[in-house]
Amino acid sequence: MRIGLLLSAVCLLASTAVYAAPPSPLIPKKLAESCRPVVTDAGFVTPQGKKVALDDTVAGRPTALLVIKGYWCPVCQKQLRSTEGLHAKLEAKGAAVMGLSTEDAGTNAMLMKKLGLSYPIYGEPSARLLERLGFWSAKNGHPIPGVLFLDRCGDVALRYFGRWPGRGQNDLIERTLEALLAAPARCGDA
Repeated sequence: MRIGLLLSAVCLLASTAVYAAPPSPLIPKKLAESCRPVVTDAGFVTPQGKKVALDDTVAGRPTALLVIKGYWCPVCQKQLRSTEGLHAKLEAKGAAVMGLSTEDAGTNAMLMKKLGLSYPIYGEPSARLLERLGFWSAKNGHPIPGVLFLDRCGDVALRYFGRWPGRGQNDLIERTLEALLAAPARCGDA
């Protein structure tokens, strides 16, 4: 838990350092690079089948994208279901929680209904963004589960790999999004 919070704080500092010139010498170069802006033209597909851009999906809100292997993954389903209660609370504060898979719109809509989710599961069939950010397992042919945190500008604030459904991961999601809400937006800073 403390490590997750520490990584959140360091990555928030790193994303600030990425925008500032020169980057902070306190942030390891590898970590700062992992916090660089994402592919803003990455195309997502809504559960209704509409294509949307990442910028439109985030829409100025700190966002947690819950990356799942696929509809068939029981641990991923448990994570999505356990995060449902957190969704309304974070949305009221101005943040967003969304699922992300490489499944088609119909499959994602079916999974949302099965799990009783009020937040969307977006599809990224090309896996372009997932691959660029290290959430793609070429060996296994599916995403690596984890959480991708985006700030208000759509830039990566933190990448968390792995899954432990329930309170521990939900605490990480809530605290990271609250830290992103408290941080000033630095969109477009050079």
